[in-house]
Amino acid sequence: MKKSKQYRERGLWLSIWLILIMLHSIVAAVIIYITAKQPEAETFPWYISVLVLSVIAKLIGAIAIWNWRKWGLYVYAAGVFVSIVVGLMLTGLLSFVFVYFLPLAILGWLLREKYEYFQ
Repeated sequence: MKKSKQYRERGLWLSIWLILIMLHSIVAAVIIYITAKQPEAETFPWYISVLVLSVIAKLIGAIAIWNWRKWGLYVYAAGVFVSIVVGLMLTGLLSFVFVYFLPLAILGWLLREKYEYFQ
């Protein structure tokens, strides 16, 4: 039995935040690509591949969240988790946890009353 279609209001702030997340993912992918092409960089180290996959996961997750798909939340959260782990492994700085977790926390706060919209 099909669920009835209900109007799902995304709201201004959630729309802006999701667009920022998508733009951040695209810019991060470009920066990773440019960094990997630098002469002093190793020949495509493993962490570049992992970071590219996490950026792609975050972009796909944000697009899915835009379309009210519950799996998008999990994909985005997994991409954030991978970014945090790689950032900690490479730098050892705890600031990576906050830098990557903060957008996820803000997204969760913006979605707090809209969880029933997800399919």
